[in-house]
Order: sequence, then C-alpha cells, then structure tokens
Amino acid sequence: MIRALFSAGLALVVTGCAAPPLAPVASAENLAGDGRDIAEAQCAACHAIAAFGESPDPRAPHFRTLLSRYRGDVLDEELIAGIQVAHPMPAFQFNPQGAEALIAYLQSIQEPAPRGRPAETLPGANVAEGRRLAEINCASCHAIGPSGESRHPMAPPFRALSQDYPVNSLEEAFAEGILVGHPDMPEFRLTPAEIDHLLAYLNTIQSRQGG
Repeated sequence: MIRALFSAGLALVVTGCAAPPLAPVASAENLAGDGRDIAEAQCAACHAIAAFGESPDPRAPHFRTLLSRYRGDVLDEELIAGIQVAHPMPAFQFNPQGAEALIAYLQSIQEPAPRGRPAETLPGANVAEGRRLAEINCASCHAIGPSGESRHPMAPPFRALSQDYPVNSLEEAFAEGILVGHPDMPEFRLTPAEIDHLLAYLNTIQSRQGG
C-alpha cells in the first residue's frame, strides 16, 4: 500500500515538472500566407502582388521582381523603418512580424533574377559622366567617391551599394524612380543613357569584400 502511494505521488511530481507544450512555430507556408494577406490589404491598389499581372499604378513595381533588385534583409529593415517609394503612397510602417511575413511572401513568388549588364558592356557608357550625375543628384547626402562618409547618416556610401543591392539591377529602379531611400530623399528619374553612365561609374568604386 505504501509502495503504491509512493508510486502515485512520484507520478504526480514528474507530471508537474514536465515542460509545458511549446506553441507551434509558424510554417513557412503560413508565414507566406500572412504576407500575402498584408500585400492584398496594403499594396494591391498600386502593385501587382501576384506571380503574374501588371501593376494598377504603372510606376509601382511588380512584387515578383522586387528581390532581384533589393536584398531581403535590407527591404525588411526599410519596411520597419518606413519605406519611401517613387509613386504616391500612404505613409505606413510594418512591425517586425509583418515585415517578416511580407518578405516570406515575396520570396515565394520571385522570378529568376535578371542578369545585370557588366559595366564594360554598357554601350556608350561614360564613367566621368556617371560621376558628374552622382555629384549633381546625390552628393548632398551620399558619399559618392571611393572614400569618405555620407553627409546624411541614413544615406549609404555609394562604394558600399553592392553590399546591399545588385548594382547593375538598379537599372530598372533608376528608370522607374528609386524605390527605397532615406526618408527625405528627393525623387528623381534618369534617362536610359544617364542610367548607363551612372551604373558604369558605380561599378568602378565598389568596395570588394574579402579582398
């Protein structure tokens, strides 16, 4: 009898010390589904948010191509900090969970990244003209040379752009109007020839990591 009571008591103690069940971790599919819900609610009025179709606002880029131009972690930070876009859009910010879900959805619909054109294959590209364009349009905020600090604390040095963006893939962004920038960045667009010049210049000053 005593042995039976002892065994029952031990069972209760063990049961009481067992760890509580863990909350289920959201699957990648569920996270992407949440991201699609956010995209439909917040973005579909302007952007093509699916893996096909055209954007209702021609200035708003397709969601299926965004990550070919902007690294997911960079876009995640911009979504949380507040994003600036080329087309008129209500100001809003995402919480970290919402940004993570939206990035997961974007990753699920991305088209293969287009190959950027190497600087040396840009027909008629003029590096000196590219630097001049950078000085006119960008030097008030960005460090546009191979050294120095940006005047605006949120404006990345141009020599470090390749750490966050595929530089040659910025061609479309320059043509449409810059998608992501620091909060007070003025909107501007470049002609195709000016884009070639600026890309050629940017490629000459990129800091190469690990070497």
